[in-house]
Amino acid sequence: AQIYLSGSVLPSFVVTNRSAFEDGQTAFGLPMELSAGVLVHLFKSIDLNLSAAEEIGKVQGSDLSGFSGTTGIRAAL
Repeated sequence: AQIYLSGSVLPSFVVTNRSAFEDGQTAFGLPMELSAGVLVHLFKSIDLNLSAAEEIGKVQGSDLSGFSGTTGIRAAL
């Protein structure tokens, strides 16, 4: 089994068009993502990946925070 940790900065740029209700807006933010996982070797050319990630940050009042989990199978061809 191979354990891994990673971190990412997710630059986000939002542009909205002008509408009948408000002027267009432009916003920029730097949310971050932290993840950890394990890659388990099952067979000769098949691996199982299990990971979890936490996203944190805001872009002009919009909260982008969340938690996610991922499971995948990797097979060499």
